Formats: sequence, C-alpha cells, structure tokens
Amino acid sequence: MKCVRLGVGVTLAVALVTASSWAQERPAMEFSPEEVSHADAGSEEAAPAQPPPQQEEDKESAPITRGAAKPAAARPATTKPAAVAPPPKPVAAAKPAPAPKPEKPKKARVVKAAPAPPPAAEPPPPAVPPHVTLHVWEPEKATRFDAEEAIEGAMGEVLAADTRLRFSPLGTILSPPDVADKALAEADRALAEAKAAYGEMDLDKAKGLLETALKGFQKYLPELATRADGIAPMRDGFILLANVRFFEGNADGARDALRYVFALDGSVRWKKELFPQQMKKLVVEARLLYETLGTGRLVIDSDPQGAGVWLNGSKLPDHTPAQPIDAPNGPNFISYARRGWAPMTQAFSVAGGGEESRALATLSRPPHNPLAPIDRARAAIDDSPMPPTLKEACAGLGVDMLVLVRTARAGERDDAEVEILTAYLYDARAGRVINRLEMKVEGDLGATARVLARDLFHGVRLDGVWEAPRLAPKPKWHQRLWSDVKYDWGRFHDWKGFWWVVGGVGAAVVVGTVVGATVSHQRSIAADTVLLGGN
Repeated sequence: MKCVRLGVGVTLAVALVTASSWAQERPAMEFSPEEVSHADAGSEEAAPAQPPPQQEEDKESAPITRGAAKPAAARPATTKPAAVAPPPKPVAAAKPAPAPKPEKPKKARVVKAAPAPPPAAEPPPPAVPPHVTLHVWEPEKATRFDAEEAIEGAMGEVLAADTRLRFSPLGTILSPPDVADKALAEADRALAEAKAAYGEMDLDKAKGLLETALKGFQKYLPELATRADGIAPMRDGFILLANVRFFEGNADGARDALRYVFALDGSVRWKKELFPQQMKKLVVEARLLYETLGTGRLVIDSDPQGAGVWLNGSKLPDHTPAQPIDAPNGPNFISYARRGWAPMTQAFSVAGGGEESRALATLSRPPHNPLAPIDRARAAIDDSPMPPTLKEACAGLGVDMLVLVRTARAGERDDAEVEILTAYLYDARAGRVINRLEMKVEGDLGATARVLARDLFHGVRLDGVWEAPRLAPKPKWHQRLWSDVKYDWGRFHDWKGFWWVVGGVGAAVVVGTVVGATVSHQRSIAADTVLLGGN
C-alpha cells in the first residue's frame, strides 16, 4: 500500500512540474517606455496588424473611384482559390494507408498454423496388446496405504477399459485369485474324502486327508470367508478331527480340536448329527470350560506394521498395530496382508478371563520378490531413462510395460493429503521410460488419477518401438513478447491494488490537464493585456 501511495505521489509531482515548466518556456514580456505610448504596445502581432487598415481603406474608397472596383472583383478571385485548398484535405485523408495493418493478423494466422503439425495422430494399436501392470510407491515407513490403493484403483479402471492394453493389477499377479480357488477346491475335495474315510472308520486315511484340508483352509482363510458358506468347511473339518482323535483313544487331542471349533463358531454344542453318543460328556465338558473362560483382550501387531488384519476370517477395521479387541479363548486364526509382502495366516492362543494376549507376526516377501528391483529403481528413475532393474522387474512379473507412480504429500504423516502425482511409463521391450507426466491434485484424488492414466498413454507407441518425442517449434520473438505482455497484464489486473493505481494515474492526468489548462489560460490573458501608462 505504501508503494502505491508513493507511486501516485510521484505521478502527481511529475504532472505539476511539467505544467509549471510549460508555463515558463515563454520568456518574460518586457516593454520599452516608447512602446508603452502606442496603443498596440505589448502585442506581438502589432506589425502584421497594419495591412488590415489598408484593406479597410480599400473598402471605403471602393465607392469613390471607379478603378477601385477592379480590386474588389479581384479579391474574390484570389480568396476563392484559397478556399479551394480544403478539398486536398480529403486527399490527405488517405489515412486508409493504415489499411495494410490488417494484414498483420494474416501473418499471425500463419504462425499459429505452424504448431499444428506436432500433435501427431494416435499411433495405431499394436497387433498384440502389451501386458501392463501398475504400482504406486508408498512413502517409506508408512503404515496406511489408503491413498495408494485409491490411486491404483482409479488408474486401474482406465487401463482395464483401454482395448489397446492387457492390464493386470499387481496384486493379482503376485497372488493370482485362481490359485486360491484351486487350493480351496482341493481342500473341499480332501474334506469330502475324509468324511467318506471316517464313515468307513479308516481313521488314518481320514486324519491325513483332514490335515491336508485344514492347511488349505487356513492358508486362504480370508478367501474362504468370502464364500457363501463362509468358514463352515473349516469348522466341520475340526469337528471331524475331534471325532477321529476320540476314536483313536486320544481324548486330549479331541479336546484340543474342540477348542478350535468353539473359537471358529461359539454356537456349537453337542448334537448327535455332529458328534457320536460316546463323545457327549467330553463335548459338554469342553463347552463348559469354554464358557467359563469367556473372552480375552487381544493385541495384534506385525513386522513391518501397516498390514490389514482378519480375525477368524472377519476383517478388522484397523491396520497393525491394531487396537486391543475382545477375542474368544482358545486358538484364534489371524490373517495378515500388506502391500509388497506375502499374505499369511497364523493361530494365536487367547487365555480368556479378560487377560491380554499379544499376537505378533513377522511378514516375509513373496517368492523371488519382483518388487525388490522396483524399489531399487525408485531413487534413480529421474536420473536415467533406462534403469536396468526395471527390466528385471518386468521379467519377474511377466509384463511388457510397467506404470510407476510417485506421490508427493503435504506432510510426513500417513494421512497427509497427496498434492502431486508423478507417473512413469516403462517399456521393457524398448528398455526405457517412454513417457513421464506430473500432475497436481486438484479436488478428487481418484479423478486426477484417471486423467493421469489417460494422458500417460496418449500418443505413445505400444508396439515396443521407441520414437523420440517431437519438439514443438520455438515461438518467434513477437509471440513470446505478446505472451509475456498478456501474462504480466493478467497478473497486474488480478492484483488487489490494480484499481488504486488506475485511479491514481487517472487523478494525476486530470490534475495535470487542469493545471495545464489554467496556466495556458493565464498565459493567453497575459498576452492580451494592454498596459497603459508606465514610467
């Protein structure tokens, strides 16, 4: 504000000084005593004023002398040619000379047409769609990955809908869903065969088949829980195992199997459809002990932290380290899943009686860990367009192209908002990063991620042939000048002090005009003043 006031003050001062100097350009009028006595003293036009009296004498002598009429006739002839002089003014009005100026826009149009060639048409789709996957680098030591999962989900929708690509989410590559389905189908078959063997009282065969079935159910317990019957097959397997052990004479083993049954389904009681009559006492006693101990407090954690957690097939809302929860006494199955790490399920025992138990699992990387070379390329991908470790990663994942995304957050906390997304498109066939885009997140994170996915593949060859990007023609000096002027004017116009400056300049112009007109008026009065008398 001080700068604006200073500018307005300086402008006013300059206007006043200019007007004063303009008034002082004329030298002061001085008159000699002899000139004061004349009636036209002080007038600069006194000398040229003598001819008019002669003309007046001519006008008066015209009626006296006949010859004087001739000059009177000659006068109109001489004055009218002077009046004819104005017609040339329209000729001077050949101001249409500026007409060539409209030709300048033609030149501008030619310049604008020049940049048109660079936007090349979309390359034709490849004969064989390339296999593509996507990975978003998470911040180091992060324990929450909501933003990364949202970005992968949004960009995955766009890439999956692109008919030029064959997109596979990274999670399905590391843990193919058909593997879990096949393993669970084998477990179901083993459980059915174990029931048949138990019906024939082939206890050894039934026990071996039950161990196979229960291992399959445990390994893929979160997937098993999503089925229509939930974890009922696993519960039935432990019920059958308790029966087999009882008939083998292993009562303690039968009680231990029942602890698993009650932890998976606390509503199970003795029924003749589930247990033989000989086991009624054992089942009732085990049930009574389970109800007496009640629940206990369970604290679930993992190394590294940030894993999703399932308790007996039910997904918990927290990631590790999770808040303490109530869990039934006995062995509970806890499943862990974390980005970049192999999923696992382990059984942890809860004491019950309100006591606190702790379940800590150490996670491991997936076999052959294809994410290791991706993590190694993270620090060098901006320095070199051909990071060698990415080619190794693509070979391990079985893909042709790899999309990598880096996030920049507003702070170091896991829940800090993502401000900038930087995407890299790596082609293993060309052995280099073929495109790189950076986009600021404005509004919805998912919407920005979708736009980024579309733009990343726009105008890019997908057949593995590398083409250097075409450089846009350098704009000419007058285009750059005009662009800079428009940019600077826009910034000045948006400035909060714009109207203060405009008002100050307008006021300075008005004041300068008024002062100049006043000084000019006084000057003309001084020029027309007739001094009478004098010393």
